[in-house]
Amino acid sequence: MAKDIFTLGPVLSFRGIDGKGQWRVTALIGIAKGAEIPKFKVEGRNCGAPTVLLEHKKETFLRYDLSCPIGPKERKVEFGLAQGQAAWHFTVPGKGDAPRMAYVSCNGFSDPSSMRKLVRPANAVWSDLLCNHDSTLRPDDYQLDKEQLWHEERLHDNGLQRFHLLLMGGDQIYFDSIWEEIGALKSWVGLSRPEQLFFPISKALEKEIEDYYFGLYSRRWLPESRLPWAGKEPNRDAADAMARIPTVMMWDDHDIFN
Repeated sequence: MAKDIFTLGPVLSFRGIDGKGQWRVTALIGIAKGAEIPKFKVEGRNCGAPTVLLEHKKETFLRYDLSCPIGPKERKVEFGLAQGQAAWHFTVPGKGDAPRMAYVSCNGFSDPSSMRKLVRPANAVWSDLLCNHDSTLRPDDYQLDKEQLWHEERLHDNGLQRFHLLLMGGDQIYFDSIWEEIGALKSWVGLSRPEQLFFPISKALEKEIEDYYFGLYSRRWLPESRLPWAGKEPNRDAADAMARIPTVMMWDDHDIFN
């Protein structure tokens, strides 16, 4: 199953439109170091060998090219593992069409204790976005509101998805827990301003911070607790959204150090 293969992703990224009229999309995945490199297909054709972006500890991060031509009308494009274990879809606009975009930001909580105060499930907003985006992801008891009904005949009844792009305006992940979980940084908070400014960053601390970043992205973007990719039931979470809508991301403070 794909969940067993990936440690991260797939995360789709929009790379623009090239001079040949290609809708340029890439997919980022992480796999265990030394594992067989997965083969991907898009629209039934092989994607070719991926670019190895980085090897970190026990993981290898790969980027696949899913680019496809823009046609006269918008269409839904299937991509997935060549062996057929799992597949996803994104929608490409027609030539000359303005892309439909969703905007999100602040995917998380600066204070983890806030999770305990939630009235609705943690993924409720992602679930609503995905149910708006793709009718195949909706639970049986999902109720359409008037705004969503307007898109049914135009898009979903024609087998299309609602959004071409997902604009992510920062705080894709909250790293505030780093100040509690790395001892040296927790001590740094209590230092005087001059001591903070001249605090030495050792190679060991730099590596500890880097390891924390890689680990937290993997845990937040593809949690171990979620259902497998190849399962029949979608998770309706951030991972589902980023695997189905090409993203355009910008950084903000919580993505690095707040």
